[in-house]
Amino acid sequence: MILDKIENTKQYQGLSLRIKKALRYISKTDFTKLENGTYDIVKDEIFAIVSRFETVDAKVEKPEVHRKYIDIQYVFEGEEVLGLAIKQSQTVYQEYNVDDDYELYDADLEYVKFGKGMFAIFFPNDLHAPSVHIKKATSASKVVVKVLI
Repeated sequence: MILDKIENTKQYQGLSLRIKKALRYISKTDFTKLENGTYDIVKDEIFAIVSRFETVDAKVEKPEVHRKYIDIQYVFEGEEVLGLAIKQSQTVYQEYNVDDDYELYDADLEYVKFGKGMFAIFFPNDLHAPSVHIKKATSASKVVVKVLI
């Protein structure tokens, strides 16, 4: 898992060619001008999902992991909280959904503020509960770029 500011994306472009393309897309795109929806970056390999939302209570959100895609999440407006943990021996809450590429867990999480101009990269063993709040709901806008492993 990587959590950093958008101006530092060049440090991570050596991870893989697909991650490099995804980070360039995030760095060069003005998401405030895009509607909510899905955008192809590289057909069948990299796509982006733009969304604007109200955060949900962290107490009710289960953390997820993905097997097929790496998540690169970037907040371009507002803020949320991320619940984070490394997948180890936590209990599976919902078995893997092949079509939507996620599995949910019961897990103790650490929470960090995830605000405007920050990005996170989640690999297959990174449990994450995005788009949550601890005390009160906030508005946020972000893009999630899915990168084929």
